[in-house]
Amino acid sequence: MEDIIEQCNRFLSKSDSRYSTTIMRAVNDLRRYSGDFWDKDFMATYKRNKRINLSLNNWNPMVNAISSPISNSPWHVELTDNNMSETQGAIDAVESDAETKSAIIDAFRKAVLTGYGYLVATTVEDEFTGDVRIAVESASHIDAIAVDPSCNEVDCSDAEEGAVVNYIPLKKAKRLYGEDVVPFTYPQAECTIAFSKFTQWNIPEDSVAVISYYVKNEQGLVD
Repeated sequence: MEDIIEQCNRFLSKSDSRYSTTIMRAVNDLRRYSGDFWDKDFMATYKRNKRINLSLNNWNPMVNAISSPISNSPWHVELTDNNMSETQGAIDAVESDAETKSAIIDAFRKAVLTGYGYLVATTVEDEFTGDVRIAVESASHIDAIAVDPSCNEVDCSDAEEGAVVNYIPLKKAKRLYGEDVVPFTYPQAECTIAFSKFTQWNIPEDSVAVISYYVKNEQGLVD
C-alpha cells in the first residue's frame, strides 16, 4: 500500500507541474463565463474598482447553440457485431442507469467554455445498502482531474496513469472509514500525499481528499 501511495504522490506531483497553470486558467474561465465576470482581481487589473461594471452574458445561448446538436448525435456505445445483442443490452442498461447522455452533454458544455471536459467512468457503492453500480459522470470540477503529463493525444487516450481528486467532509470520512482515517493532530499534520506542495488541489477546511488513482497494466487494462 505504501508503494502505491508513493507512486500516486509522484504522479500527482508531475501532473501538477505540467498542467496546474493551464487547468487553473480554465477554472477561472469557467467561473467568469458563468456570470462572475468582474471579480476583484479583474477589476484591480483594469483599474475599474470605482466604476459600475456590467457584463452582458451571451455565453449560455452560445454554449446551448453549440452543444444542443450533440443530443441528437450518436453518443452511446454501439457494438457493430450483431451476435452481441445481449452485451449491447447490458451496455444500454448501464448507460441509461448512469444517465450517460446528460454527463456527456455537461462535459461537452464545459469543454466549449474552457477547452476541457472530462467524463469519469467508475463504480459507486451505496452508503446504506452496499450495492455497487457503474457510474458515468461529468467531473463536477475540472481541476479534480490529474492528467498524465506524458500524453500526446488531445483526448489523452494514450494515458498510462490518471487520477481524480475529490473532497468529502471530515465527519463523513470518519463515518465511512473510521475515526482513525486522519491523525488526531489533523489538520496540522502533514498529509502522506503532499497536497501542500500542489497548486491545482487545495483541500477545503474540515475536509479530506479522496483520490481515485488509475494505472494501465501490462494487458492494457486499468487497475
